[in-house]
Amino acid sequence: MFERSTDEKFKTTLTFSDKFEKHPEGPILKGILENNLVKHNKTSLKILAKLDNPLLMDTKRAYEWFENNLVIISPTMKPSGLAHKLDVDAEFHRYAEQIMCTFSVGIKKLQVIKKPIQAFFGDDNKDEMETLMQKLAESSSGILGLRTNSGEELVAVQEEDTVVIKQLKTEHVDKNGQAVVFDLLEESDGSVRLMDYLPAFKDVLTKDMTYFIDEIERSIHPILIKELLGKFSADDGSKGQLIFTTHESNLLDQELFRLDEIWFAEKDSLGGTDLYSLCDFKVHNTIDIRKGYLSGRYGAIPFLANLKDLNWDAYDFKE
Repeated sequence: MFERSTDEKFKTTLTFSDKFEKHPEGPILKGILENNLVKHNKTSLKILAKLDNPLLMDTKRAYEWFENNLVIISPTMKPSGLAHKLDVDAEFHRYAEQIMCTFSVGIKKLQVIKKPIQAFFGDDNKDEMETLMQKLAESSSGILGLRTNSGEELVAVQEEDTVVIKQLKTEHVDKNGQAVVFDLLEESDGSVRLMDYLPAFKDVLTKDMTYFIDEIERSIHPILIKELLGKFSADDGSKGQLIFTTHESNLLDQELFRLDEIWFAEKDSLGGTDLYSLCDFKVHNTIDIRKGYLSGRYGAIPFLANLKDLNWDAYDFKE
């Protein structure tokens, strides 16, 4: 998850159980693994998981968990095929619409607009349409996501004998009570980011999945993200797990999280990252963690001494 940025070489070491060591084939297999599969700075988990050996069943299960049960969402990542999922999954559509209305961002409905591919591209873009249809034909899922020049997602889907283009739009209500349809590009970054999270939130509630979201608060109001995470934290019925990184200090709240659920990441002078738990400190259950963090009690804050010495008036910025 975290990597050091120095030139230091790290050795990869495999630890074998006593059962493995005592097995007649154990020493032989161990030698093969150490001499051929274990490499500097490269994981051997996938290679080991593919080997047909009963001694590696635990390794196989570990790899399958990473492969099937863990999803990592970066700050710029978008869900693929959201418009299609909303169109074909009525239960998810109801859930997504309800939760977006609860956020009070002005969205009342989520609409999926569908057009035959010929009507969407028109006569002036036949070459582009034919290229898209060829890629769709080569897709095993029959679904192809694409982005416009402005970054908006469209979904091409083969439905029976027709290729259709699906596009997600939102519906608001004006002061006269009339419905007004918005393109996603007309929505705020925060509203769009919340929609990006919808499949992940649904999976955490209903499936044995772990989602790791980097910078979960990005573009979202601090009060809204705090209330949302508070609901997840208080819901004992959730089947999955949500792990996230954040710079939002308002989330440092003992009413939301246990001490062992809060970890700090701090860079050292060599550019490496140290990860440590709030449990490493003596913290009373009534203490204001946020205040202590901002005052530097737990570390993991920017070192600003050099900024105070910066004299940017000495630089000539004139062209």
